Amino acid sequence: MSNIDKILARMGIKETTGSFDPRQGVDEIEQGALENFPDAQLQDNRSFIAGNPKAAKADPQTAITEAQRNEDRAITAGLAPKLVAKKPEKRRNKVKQDTLDQIKRHETLVGTNIDKDGNFLNRIYTDKGAGQGESKRKRNIGPGFNIDDGATLKFLERNGVDVTPLLSNKPLSENDGAKLNGLFEKRVLEAQRDAISFVGNKEDWKKLSELQRKGFTDLAYNLGAKTLNSFKNSKAILSKYLDFKSGRNGFDTSKLSEQELKDTDDYFLAVLGAEVADSSWFDQVGNRSTTVVNQLMNNSNNVSAERWKRVSKGKRSASV
Repeated sequence: MSNIDKILARMGIKETTGSFDPRQGVDEIEQGALENFPDAQLQDNRSFIAGNPKAAKADPQTAITEAQRNEDRAITAGLAPKLVAKKPEKRRNKVKQDTLDQIKRHETLVGTNIDKDGNFLNRIYTDKGAGQGESKRKRNIGPGFNIDDGATLKFLERNGVDVTPLLSNKPLSENDGAKLNGLFEKRVLEAQRDAISFVGNKEDWKKLSELQRKGFTDLAYNLGAKTLNSFKNSKAILSKYLDFKSGRNGFDTSKLSEQELKDTDDYFLAVLGAEVADSSWFDQVGNRSTTVVNQLMNNSNNVSAERWKRVSKGKRSASV
């Protein structure tokens, strides 16, 4: 459909006698449209196309806004660029509410970084994980933002926060401190992207259960992308597990029974859980580690931390 056809269609003409070149003049346009348009309305629209909107009748059903009139005149005169359809906006990825709730719960230190209304405070604090010496404790602000981590500082700067006070171990300005709660969800969204990258890609991410995706997002938020990607053995086991789930890279699951599929699935996840548990992180973050490891294993029963320690010491036995 030509530009002028679009204009005519917008003015109520459903069919025309052919495509029109707007540079050939208004008279030719009118002749082509005449048989398909009521006389009274045609006179009205002829005035618009000719650039004389004042001559048109004030009929609310055929009214065209001033902006549309100017655009139509320009197109008719051949002065306007070709109309380009707007690209649909990309839908922003979302983090599920229960994932946000879990991470907020894990990052909450009552009386330290959150007020009675559940808002994160503009206050610097150190984490108090078990088994950490003073030299290993990280400084955080608000929703567990590790201000000793360069990636976190860059994230804050990208979102309009002046991090200069943090470098002197001082809270943010009042205005910037007020942004912390709004930035929490953005940071969780970044952690989810880091988790997807760790898993492999979006297609592999979709092969995991909701419980597993929640666990990996929580792990990525807690560790940061750099430390998460240092879990190389866990990543290798996860890659093999996804190969098995997809029947690729040498895994032919077509001849396995339902029970054999389940047993193999459970085996891979037990090895993955044991590998993640065999890390200093597991002992540093309290109950969070037990919750996350069980989620990675697609297990909602919260097996105790002691069991994971035994599994790890047992060299991640196939009998798990």
